[in-house]
Amino acid sequence: MIYIVSQEVLFGVASLLDAMNVKYTIAPLRYGDFNITGRNGIMVIEKKKPGDFVGSLLSGHLADQLTRMSAEFDWSVLLVEGSINDALAEGHAPRKTIYSALLSALMKKSDKGKQGRVSVLMVESDWDTAIILERAQHWMDDPEGLIRSPYIGAPQVLGGNPQLQSLCAVANVGPVIGRELLKYFGTVGRIAVASKEELKSVANVGDVIADNIFRFYRTRYKETD
Repeated sequence: MIYIVSQEVLFGVASLLDAMNVKYTIAPLRYGDFNITGRNGIMVIEKKKPGDFVGSLLSGHLADQLTRMSAEFDWSVLLVEGSINDALAEGHAPRKTIYSALLSALMKKSDKGKQGRVSVLMVESDWDTAIILERAQHWMDDPEGLIRSPYIGAPQVLGGNPQLQSLCAVANVGPVIGRELLKYFGTVGRIAVASKEELKSVANVGDVIADNIFRFYRTRYKETD
């Protein structure tokens, strides 16, 4: 289950999580904006916009928070959502300071408690954050545990639907867009023969994704090493 600290934090990702059929609930949390629980334990995620990240860095609040997180949890994540260039444009801190702080966060480890490491992820948007949450929930519930390296590919699409898996082999097509394509066209066969303009009739399918789908189903097979 994904626990989200407040309605304000939930706002940006709610519709995206709903589209991915991800269950979540709002609850008071001791640490972080998201707590993700499963058979493999608990992961805590603290989300910061670039400006907030720099502000909490300069105040010293972030360093203390990350140390406490690493003492309480085996998996702690600092998620910076948005462009670092925005923070730079606002004059919060020079680029070297920001990236030095990110590296420092990556190396943060409590000298007591669980002594878990802090992982740093940088994403562009709420869309990326929702994907991170869905994947984190998947791995926290994985019956095979978290030791093995994940295979990144179509078979990992939630639900194991072979039609959806085949679509997710196309660059930039994930489970949400794949489902929208199947709802709109009905079959993979109809998607395969659709024109670029027809593909762009589907929500969130722009020029790049339409071109990727078009070329995917029309490129002739070649043997590779």
